[in-house]
Amino acid sequence: MSITFANLAGFWALLGIPIILAIHFLQRQSKLVTITTLFLLEQMKRESVSGKKFERLRNSIPLWLQLLAVLILTWLLVQPRWVKPESIQRIAIVLDGSASMSAFREPLAENLEKELAKLATAAKTTEFVVLDSRMDSEPVYNGTDLQELVTALNDWEPLGSAHDPGSALRVGRSLARTGGLVIFATDHVTPDLPYNARLLAVGNEVANVGFAGIDVAPNADGELTWKALVRNYS
Repeated sequence: MSITFANLAGFWALLGIPIILAIHFLQRQSKLVTITTLFLLEQMKRESVSGKKFERLRNSIPLWLQLLAVLILTWLLVQPRWVKPESIQRIAIVLDGSASMSAFREPLAENLEKELAKLATAAKTTEFVVLDSRMDSEPVYNGTDLQELVTALNDWEPLGSAHDPGSALRVGRSLARTGGLVIFATDHVTPDLPYNARLLAVGNEVANVGFAGIDVAPNADGELTWKALVRNYS
């Protein structure tokens, strides 16, 4: 059994240890108090007489409790995962097959590889299946190799019109099963996805000009002429 950490940034919490030690090293300047007897001084710990400065670290219960609190907080933030040798997880990725996704194929591959690499640490073996939301062809990829998955994206061509990805997400959920993950990669913001799917948005605003219509008809001389309507969607 091996252990992985889902959030490596949580280790930054360990910076609290030197801060706590520095606070306990610094001691307040002692106060001058006039007393009538000296036997109480034998029970007092030595204090700094020259103001705030670094001195010998004192062993105290508050110090150890504060250090323990930092360690517990760090442990919770890094989100440790124990991975069994026989563990298997399934991840179904549904790619938005709309033509607008063709402008974001490179960021899609980069973001998808980064996200899947992080998710794959949750199990010893991760089975990937990549589907086109148009559901008009075979899966884009089906296997366990992340690099092969990224390579397969080069042959994927999103050329469809706007459509509902619900059917593809339903198939993705059936393939991933109840305990698996379903990811919908798109260039649109879709807040409420069915089948407990996660959103991976890779789009951003770009110049968008397209043909809105075309008309082909014969003119007065019997020759075919055409007219095109170009619209700026930016």
